[in-house]
Amino acid sequence: SSCFCHGCVCVVCARHCFAAPALESNLHPAMATEEHQAGNLTLIPIRAQLGPSMREFLSTCWEENRGYIVSIMLTSGVAAALTVAIAARHACLIRSAPISLLRMQYMRILWFAPVLGVSSFISLLCPRAYSLCKLLQLQSEALTLFFFGVILFILLAEESFMLCSAEARAAGDGVGATILRALRAGGKKKHFGVPPFGCCLRPLMSPHNLTPQHLMLARWFFQQYAVVVVLGSIFSAWCVLALELETWKVVVKVVGILQKISGFVAIYGLMILYVATHDLLENWRTTSKFVAIKVVVLLCTFQEMIMSIIMENVGPMQCIADIHEGIPEALMDVHRDHFWNMYLTSLESVIVAVLVMRAFPASEIRNLDHEQHLLLVHMDLERLAGEKAVNSEEDEEEDDSSATDEDSGAVQVAV
Repeated sequence: SSCFCHGCVCVVCARHCFAAPALESNLHPAMATEEHQAGNLTLIPIRAQLGPSMREFLSTCWEENRGYIVSIMLTSGVAAALTVAIAARHACLIRSAPISLLRMQYMRILWFAPVLGVSSFISLLCPRAYSLCKLLQLQSEALTLFFFGVILFILLAEESFMLCSAEARAAGDGVGATILRALRAGGKKKHFGVPPFGCCLRPLMSPHNLTPQHLMLARWFFQQYAVVVVLGSIFSAWCVLALELETWKVVVKVVGILQKISGFVAIYGLMILYVATHDLLENWRTTSKFVAIKVVVLLCTFQEMIMSIIMENVGPMQCIADIHEGIPEALMDVHRDHFWNMYLTSLESVIVAVLVMRAFPASEIRNLDHEQHLLLVHMDLERLAGEKAVNSEEDEEEDDSSATDEDSGAVQVAV
């Protein structure tokens, strides 16, 4: 017989129908263990994987530890509301500034803090929403890093024209050549000897000037993070529906590691630009901007590591133990780890909102004389890289021809 009568299709075979038991005991076929695949009807409860529902979590904590849940929700809710209020005030100030590409990027960056605060508060209300809220935070972080890279290129183009306007006008340089000219004016540096990957190799590097390929590579470093995060999230969601539980766990862990590596690569690209343009963009306070963007990311990275250790050594409160009754203790520690990480993130979002407001003030926004979009800068750098490659080939051909002429002349003299 088939399982269509129960409103779903059997995931094992027509002989073993798990649809009805799943509905009766709040179980989900996708949460089956390897024993399930062998024919055992032992299933893992859905709450053991996703955490308790909002009603179950709030009602249990309200009955058994009312002061605990009230204090947590009150402080996190106030933090989220305060974060949104700061960001809204910042947005009003930016809207009053002149319309420009810089204003557009500032407006995009300021919403990073509200996403952190609101999504963290929602996750505290409903622990099952942790994965979704974490996904929103990760994508917001990736986009914010990309927007910051775009801002650096906009400011770099403006300051480069201001510094080398006479030389660029005389030589007929475009935006790419002008940027390279301005960066060369600061002297040769060990541009790739920066954290998090190049600092250990810095003694082995030699100072050099940046080339068009270097700038395009730095741009690709901070842009790839947004692509990796989105594709990784989509792939993880597909694996939840298509793969067995144990395989899905491995895939999610691998995707998480790849996303962290991608995030560090994005930071590396931004550090290359930050160090190369530090003196040129000193008036724009790029240090405070970089700190405002990355402080919460670094905090969350180390916070998750520390919190997981604490949860393994500190026992849960009684209401938390009652909610997770009957599921493995290790899995309960995971849910507690998620809960407290989100709580701390909701408080940290206020700090991020204040830092962003001070690092990206509306008073900096003005009509730039040489405003250039990132894509236009990239196109000009790509053109310069192509011209350089062609010139290198022509120089090699000239060297070969001159060497041939010298050899023929030597032969004639010998004759």
